[in-house]
Amino acid sequence: MRNQEWEFIVNPIVDLSFGSSQGEADFLQAVRLARNLGQDRFVGLEYYADLGKIGDFLPLKQQSQQLFAGTDFKVDNIDVQLGTGFGLTPGSDRFIVKAIFGYAFP
Repeated sequence: MRNQEWEFIVNPIVDLSFGSSQGEADFLQAVRLARNLGQDRFVGLEYYADLGKIGDFLPLKQQSQQLFAGTDFKVDNIDVQLGTGFGLTPGSDRFIVKAIFGYAFP
């Protein structure tokens, strides 16, 4: 859901394994709430969770659940996303820094 001032995105993810755990399907989720500052600039919060195998979710303390504060902006034709986050459960990383750079080919 988006309007001129806010962006709210919910992204449920089914992650299929092809390695030693072939055939397993994990459930992950991502949620984003961001404020549009104009001119392709956003600030907001993002939540990411890995709940584990579908039908056999991990106990809460083993799940990876993380909350990020971040910003998105453009530098010429490059999309830049920067954020810092922390884990909400013992199974999460305590402190995380993320940087994503993107380019849309014409």
